[in-house]
Amino acid sequence: MEPIKLGILMWWFTITFFLAQAACAFVNGTLTSRSRTHPQLSFLAHGATWGGLLVLPIVNGLMVSFLDRQMTGTTLLMAAGALIGSMVLHWFWYRTQSITSYLWPKRLGGWYSDLSSAGKMHLWFTAWEAWLIIQYVFLAQAVPTLTVVVIASLLSVFWPLVIIVPCRQITGKWLDVPAAVTTLLTIGATWLVSIAKL
Repeated sequence: MEPIKLGILMWWFTITFFLAQAACAFVNGTLTSRSRTHPQLSFLAHGATWGGLLVLPIVNGLMVSFLDRQMTGTTLLMAAGALIGSMVLHWFWYRTQSITSYLWPKRLGGWYSDLSSAGKMHLWFTAWEAWLIIQYVFLAQAVPTLTVVVIASLLSVFWPLVIIVPCRQITGKWLDVPAAVTTLLTIGATWLVSIAKL
């Protein structure tokens, strides 16, 4: 069986980005619920932050070894789609969630203008991460079976952290119907793509 290859530079870059985002949240006063702005959903309470710090450096380090390093029209189009998708997601979250968070410590009426510096980093990171995953799904070739399974397993841990942990903070329940459906769909799609790559 072919050994797993981990891109160390990508691993370090992803970790550094999360730590920089944490530093911004500290400066914004949104790192914890006891921070200056007393956010209802703080940086450390959001599963996407600490879950991402634990999982995504490994996922990204594994994926990058199978991505083309040269920019093409296809990858630029994917990047544009990922950025638009991230913007739409953040607009949707702003419109459907009334709580204050490390993304929006104040709500004055504009989804982008109300974003904190940590929130803007989250928007760009979401776009970048989506771009990597889209490239992995559609462009990565000859990925070893073990690598495919490890990536799928790690993402299957990450998706519930991204969806269920914030749900607990926002609704007071660990799981509601939309969160349950979204979690099952993302995990199911992850494994369908992975099976297709085997």
